[in-house]
Amino acid sequence: MADDGELVESGTFRVDRRKALEKLKEFQLPDPAMFLLPWVRCAVASDAIAIDIHENNAKDVLEVRFDGRPFTEKELRKLYDYLFEEETPETVRNRHLAVGLLTVLRLKPECVTITSGAGTERVCLKVESLKSESMQTPEEGPGGTILRVDFTGFRLKGPSFGLLRRHVNDRYR
Repeated sequence: MADDGELVESGTFRVDRRKALEKLKEFQLPDPAMFLLPWVRCAVASDAIAIDIHENNAKDVLEVRFDGRPFTEKELRKLYDYLFEEETPETVRNRHLAVGLLTVLRLKPECVTITSGAGTERVCLKVESLKSESMQTPEEGPGGTILRVDFTGFRLKGPSFGLLRRHVNDRYR
């Protein structure tokens, strides 16, 4: 092995986060309507007892609500970092949340809002695209986590979406 080569230089390099996430976004799930699957996995990994998937077609809104361990501001601020870190039992839910978010962004929603926690610990991340995301002051509301997708003139349909939604609502309500 010593004759294989000679180390000339070592160092570090930077990866453009936005470009890396754009690439990852394209290779998550084969059908972007399956974004619910990693979000349900996220809820289960958060020790959720109840999961509710609700569509409001009049407002072009889909919400996934679940109880269990809420997300912190720190977790939401570095959400995509969990895609590049070693998965642990404590962080697997964060990875599922990030995979679902990248997958739903392929559908080009108006925005995705992640609200989690209760009282003064309640946090909210608003994502309009990989280029536009910000922490928001959350509205008061019940505890738990709410993943809200605002679509404009888009309806989620197809067998994969409908079957998953019905299965989750039947099992976790």
